[in-house]
Amino acid sequence: MTDLERVIKIVDWLIFEKVVKSRRELAEVLGYTESSMSQILNGKVTLSERFIKKLSTIDDRINEDWIRHESGNMLKTTQVITNESGVLINGDNTNSPIDNRHYYSDSPDVLRAQIELLDERIKEKDAQIKEKDAQIKEKDAQIKSLLDIISKFNS
Repeated sequence: MTDLERVIKIVDWLIFEKVVKSRRELAEVLGYTESSMSQILNGKVTLSERFIKKLSTIDDRINEDWIRHESGNMLKTTQVITNESGVLINGDNTNSPIDNRHYYSDSPDVLRAQIELLDERIKEKDAQIKEKDAQIKEKDAQIKSLLDIISKFNS
């Protein structure tokens, strides 16, 4: 299976699991346009590391190593394991069961990636707000002009 086929399988799974409603919504969540997302999923644009990273942070059950290298399973599975001293450890079948901190949703790497995604979305929203503010100023100027014309007719 190619990288792209694995990405499409993840996208379909996200929709099936109702994590997102559609590819359009997924594109929005990832910070892409619907057109860009379509080009990526149709193989017209090369998969980027950034895209794979963003996609794998949408749901903490997704195994990023599987997307990149087809290693392990598509989804992380958790099992309860005890170490030599009898301490319970939450394990994952994709790596060593002793140190799976990078698979927890509150791990620094996952949180950092989520923060980066949110920062990008904030920047996009700030740009949209500036654009709307400019449109409002333009409309205000048009209204003022119309009110001036009306006041001239009334006088």
